[in-house]
Amino acid sequence: MNSSSQEITYQSRSNLAFTLSVLPGQRRKDMIDFYAFCRVIDDIADHPERAAEQKRMALDTWKQAAEAGFPGEDWLYPQLRRISQRHAVPTELFCEIIDGVSRDIEPASYDTFDDLLGYCYQVASAVGLVSIRIFGCGDDENARHYAINLGYALQLTNIMRDVGEDIDNDGRCYLPNDILGQFGVTRDELREHCHTPAFTEMMHHLHLQASTFYDRAAARIHPSFHRRLIAAEMMASTYRRILNRMQADGYRVFDRRYGLSKLEKAGIFVRSWVRSKWIAPFPRD
Repeated sequence: MNSSSQEITYQSRSNLAFTLSVLPGQRRKDMIDFYAFCRVIDDIADHPERAAEQKRMALDTWKQAAEAGFPGEDWLYPQLRRISQRHAVPTELFCEIIDGVSRDIEPASYDTFDDLLGYCYQVASAVGLVSIRIFGCGDDENARHYAINLGYALQLTNIMRDVGEDIDNDGRCYLPNDILGQFGVTRDELREHCHTPAFTEMMHHLHLQASTFYDRAAARIHPSFHRRLIAAEMMASTYRRILNRMQADGYRVFDRRYGLSKLEKAGIFVRSWVRSKWIAPFPRD
C-alpha cells in the first residue's frame, strides 16, 4: 500500500473509508490503493480550476495507462498493476470507471432512466466489479450481479441526496428527462429548489427504484461469500439507511445533506464485525 493512497482514502471522509478496516491484510491494502485511484480520477473531473480540455487530456492519460496495464513506476501505477494481476481484474473495468468519470466534466443530461443506469454502471457498478475481485469473490456470477445491482442502488441514492448540490454546481442534473417528464418536474424548478408535491412523488418513485436494486443485490449473496462481502454490505447498510431517512423526512434534499452520525456508523461497524465472527472466514491473502 502506498502511504499517499492511505492518506487520500482517509482524508476523503467517505463512507467507504470506514468500511475497509474489516478487510484482512493485503485485501485492505489493495482496496485502499484502488480507492485512491478512484479518488484521483474523480478529483480530475471535478477540479474547479482546470479547463474541460485539460481534464480530458489528464483522464485520457490515465485511460492509456490502464489499457497498457499501468506500465512504469509512477506513484500509483505499480500498485494498480499488482492489483490487476493479483486479482485478475479486467482492463476494461478500469477504463469503464475512467469513461464514467469523464462524463462528469460537463453538466450531465440523460434522456432515459436506462441512460442513467449506463452512467451508474460506469461510476459505481464497475467499481463494485473490481472490489468483489479484491474481496476474494473472483468472477462468480452471483457476485457480479450483486456488484452491478448494488452499484445502481448506491449511485441512485447519491443522486437523490445530491439533487440540490448538483443543480447548484454548473447546473448538473442527473435525473433523466423521461422521469422528470413523467412527474411534471422541470429543471427550472430544481434550480429554484422548488419542493413541490410532484417533486416528492418523483423522489418516492426513485426511492422504490433504488430499493429494488438493494433487494436484488441482497438476493445474490451466496452463503459462502457473506464474510467476503462484509465491507460492501456495510456500504449497503449505510446508504440504504440514508435512502430511508430521506423518505421519512419527505426528501428535503434542498435544505439539508443526509448522512449518518459517527455513532450510527460505529453501530454498523460493530454489528458487521460481530456477525463476521460467526460466518466463514476470509480466503487467505
